Amino acid sequence: MNPSDDLVQKCLIEGHIKLYEYTRFKDVELIGEGGYGKVYRATFKDNEVTVALKSFKSNNMTIKEIVSELKLHCKVDMHSNIIRLYGATKNE
Repeated sequence: MNPSDDLVQKCLIEGHIKLYEYTRFKDVELIGEGGYGKVYRATFKDNEVTVALKSFKSNNMTIKEIVSELKLHCKVDMHSNIIRLYGATKNE
């Protein structure tokens, strides 16, 4: 595990964000692409819930942005105007 992965892992643990195996998703379909990475539509195999998966480019600046976004989501996750954060996954 590299230092960037360590930083994200620490944020996941401290923020009590659930980590899902990537294999728990099906029907993964690219729906958009931007400066930080790609966005996919996917479905949980367990319960058929449709979710968005954000894929980030791996560089130090992006890792800091990911950690910042995760921390913000932890603070406002219960607000009705915020899209719910179910957790995180990693596609090797």
